[in-house]
Amino acid sequence: MEHRRIEAVWGAVLSPAVGILPVLAARQGGQGGWLAPLIALPGLLLLFPAWGALARRKDAVGRPLTIIYIMWALALACARLRLSVQRLQFTAQRESSIWVFLPVLAAAAAWLAWGKVEAFGRAAAIFGRILTLALLVLLMLTLFQIQPENLFPLWTGDVLPVLKAAVPALGVLCYGVYGAFLWDGAETAPVKRRASGGCVLLALLLLSVLGNLGAPLAAALENPFLTLSRHVGVKGAFQRVESLVSALWLLGDLTLLGLLLWVFRCLIGRLVPRGKGRRVALIGAGVMLLGAGLVFRDAIFAQWFEYTLAPLGNLFLGAAVPCAVYLLERRKCGGTSCA
Repeated sequence: MEHRRIEAVWGAVLSPAVGILPVLAARQGGQGGWLAPLIALPGLLLLFPAWGALARRKDAVGRPLTIIYIMWALALACARLRLSVQRLQFTAQRESSIWVFLPVLAAAAAWLAWGKVEAFGRAAAIFGRILTLALLVLLMLTLFQIQPENLFPLWTGDVLPVLKAAVPALGVLCYGVYGAFLWDGAETAPVKRRASGGCVLLALLLLSVLGNLGAPLAAALENPFLTLSRHVGVKGAFQRVESLVSALWLLGDLTLLGLLLWVFRCLIGRLVPRGKGRRVALIGAGVMLLGAGLVFRDAIFAQWFEYTLAPLGNLFLGAAVPCAVYLLERRKCGGTSCA
């Protein structure tokens, strides 16, 4: 499996994770919420064989579940597109109509999903690496500002909240179930290494957010990570990096949107002969555009969807359903792999 496909999936998962996890970790886990991605990591690694079974066996899911995966991918894409526009408006401090930005972002995502998977993998991998590098730089600039009293001490009373925070964290990481269709379900060491490194990075980012802002404030903010970046500065170079972080974060949004549209093409092809054409990507982008502008016109509703329904839906379609498919496959094959 090509490493760029792994980077592409990581960039796609990183986009919602950076936006959602700081709030969920602060609300559920308190000062120990930064540990949530690390606690969720073993469960994520155990899901990879199940994701592989889901992606490889084209007849295992069946038409009804395939339709559900298509609809859920579009719902995730609509909410993410709307929140991308919301973040652009917030950063620019302008109340321009959402229809100024929505078509541009939808067209960019359609362009990513337009060609072959190799082309998408190359572009998305570059986006993912740029976003990762930007987060690492921001991490280095904020770690030394951490106030230890916001994070410690941790004691036995923090165990249950941290475990509770790991559940929605796993749900956010289950955005990656759609990435299994990109790498054809191959379970390899590079996938596991990238997932492990990604969870460590997310834990450090949460450590910085909670350590700088404190759990109560982070839980109350609309976007703690973007708020943190607003107060970062390097004397003599730049005083605010919020706009830069927002612009680079947009690359992650486009990676996720492109991945979901590409998987939309793939799954439509399972339902309709010769349904993997480029026109399918345009149809998906059109539905995404209308859903973001009409169904999720209210940004508060889009936020509620991503913070509440998306993790729950991802746990069902990214954990429960793939595990059921995997167990049925193992039972059919007498306990051995028959992929």
